[in-house]
Amino acid sequence: MKSTRLPFWGMARRSVQPLIALTLLACGVLWAGDSPRPSIRTSSRWDLRLLDLELRAVSVAGKSTQEVWEKMTRNLQVRSVLYLPEELNTQQSFEYTAQRCTVRELYDAYVARYPQLTWYQDPPSGIVWFFPKALRYAEILGTEVHVPADQFGLRCFTDVLTPLQQRPEVNIHLWRRGFTFLGIFDFPVDIPAGTYSVRQLLNQCCVCNPDKTFVILVDSRVGVIVALQNLEPDNPQNPTRAALYFWQVEIDPKQAAYPDSETIRKALSNPDPRIRWAGRCYVELVTSIGRDALVRGAVGKEEALWTAVALTSLFHRMEGARHRASVERMEQEFDPSFFEKGDPALCTLVALEMARHGEDRRGLDILAKRQISDAALAGVRSEIFTRLRRYTQARAAVAERGIKWFGLGREELLTLDQRSVFGP
Repeated sequence: MKSTRLPFWGMARRSVQPLIALTLLACGVLWAGDSPRPSIRTSSRWDLRLLDLELRAVSVAGKSTQEVWEKMTRNLQVRSVLYLPEELNTQQSFEYTAQRCTVRELYDAYVARYPQLTWYQDPPSGIVWFFPKALRYAEILGTEVHVPADQFGLRCFTDVLTPLQQRPEVNIHLWRRGFTFLGIFDFPVDIPAGTYSVRQLLNQCCVCNPDKTFVILVDSRVGVIVALQNLEPDNPQNPTRAALYFWQVEIDPKQAAYPDSETIRKALSNPDPRIRWAGRCYVELVTSIGRDALVRGAVGKEEALWTAVALTSLFHRMEGARHRASVERMEQEFDPSFFEKGDPALCTLVALEMARHGEDRRGLDILAKRQISDAALAGVRSEIFTRLRRYTQARAAVAERGIKWFGLGREELLTLDQRSVFGP
């Protein structure tokens, strides 16, 4: 799915390059552990190292500041955030070619062409920002909000950005277009308790999903417009070096070539929640991967079920959406004895998927009798909350059986999708 143009309201019919495409997942990733309250990922190793990635056969060209940034970001999948006042969106062309260059060298060439901009890498998160040289980085979107408790499985647009927009002191406007928008950009976000600037919250959203970023347009009439952007190349058939680098940084530094389907399935079903998260992110970055073939080719019950829940969380984030091949594989692999004794984390996720797709509550019926501890579900806490926030049928089915995960009573469970991350 290609992006759609986003206009500058204050500019005479001037529009900008694409701002939308495809989808992802339960990305507020949890580090594995025995504690029922695992730590939340707040930095991106991939982004922290991305500046030194060597690119090959680079060709970037465009006719304006924003167009060049979008092509550079999407086609090379080198993630950054752009903060751009309308007067700096100059109609100056840019052409850059190199047989070899680092991401840092490319960024330096970009700001050399548009010298009113500079770039800066946020030290905690690793996210790079382009913004006016006249500003200090700390001044950008500096209004602070408080998150009173650790939050898991938040929907990015619905649970994070929309409540931000509704706070008068924040004074931002969100850009949204089309029915499938939430299916693409309501990816999961985890946020530790604390006080954050709006800029820091955008960085945290980026940390949770390497395939998504933001362009912030400052319009003289409307104000600050925050738009999500997808890192989908114009030619998605060819995996980028940045995508392979993500695999090398987050999963296996010895992976020299693009991983095959068997290798990807092993990551999606890895015992380590961090590896499973990274595997899902890679599948979203490389949209040419055959999703149906990925789940149908899985060998063994656990690999098949982990792959199925990964794909359903990646590409189907709206109520009623489904990945048919994954749903069919889950139904095929259903086995009461496995739900009675199998991996509690995997059984829980599969049971939620079965319940949210229809009336199949067999998995939840069995789990209700197992009385699984929060500690046993620590590695999939974000994924559980993701599904409970999104899917009415799943919430209702869990409430009906009196299952209490992570202190969620019946009332808290049924209203989970309505409570604000920023408190009352």
